[in-house]
Amino acid sequence: MCFCLLLTVVKFSARLSHVILSTAVNTGPVTAVTSLGGKVFVIREYSEQVEVYDATTCTLQRHVRIPGLGVHFVGPWGLAACAHYQCLYASDLTYNRIHRAELTGSKAVKEWSVAGGPRGLSVNKAHM
Repeated sequence: MCFCLLLTVVKFSARLSHVILSTAVNTGPVTAVTSLGGKVFVIREYSEQVEVYDATTCTLQRHVRIPGLGVHFVGPWGLAACAHYQCLYASDLTYNRIHRAELTGSKAVKEWSVAGGPRGLSVNKAHM
């Protein structure tokens, strides 16, 4: 059984607030998690679907599809959200790419190649 633990941090102390269990037989282990604007985004191994959960209730709201991500040998290993551009960035370790998916409803997805082995991702103050 696969699951994702969500912690709530209040005044420098963390507590377990929710556990997201696998809901399907073919659901893989969680490889990356990020949050933005009251939503928690979860990506699983061998999946091109990012699960979008409400951060308060921990209920699944929808999926964001990133075509080609995670469907081959090694799944996605990095996920970052950008509030400025309202998008997600996901790393593709198999093909050395970074994918960008819009969260505004446009369903636009872009990708670009990187030197090799992208894993963890973050967004800096310049929104890059």
